[in-house]
Amino acid sequence: ILSGLPRPAFNLANTDRAYGQSFTFVPISVSTTNLKASLLGDVASTHGNYMAQRTIFPNVSCAETTCTVAPPIIHVLPPSWFMLFVLDSPMPSSGVFVRISSVPVCLSNQSQGLRFGLPGGFSASFL
Repeated sequence: ILSGLPRPAFNLANTDRAYGQSFTFVPISVSTTNLKASLLGDVASTHGNYMAQRTIFPNVSCAETTCTVAPPIIHVLPPSWFMLFVLDSPMPSSGVFVRISSVPVCLSNQSQGLRFGLPGGFSASFL
């Protein structure tokens, strides 16, 4: 990041994928010749280490103006949230959260009509 090289950017239309589905992204103002991608597992640790933490470098193939990332099998990449980074040589892009699951779900539909209790007897709903 301190090298002075431009940081790659990309557009990703859908951040929710099932196993066997690839991510297609469009690089912005970056050459597609040296692009790589990394999937960084979501971290849930405050102190010490997190044994489920993982960084995966999936296969990336580019054709003209679009690139495709093929996530590995379930034994390598378990269902979870990951941050997708596009790497142009040593320079990383900003990360984008992606969800890889056995069943794709539109996150905006998960909270439709959801009701739950809050501490103190209050209630909340998302419609």
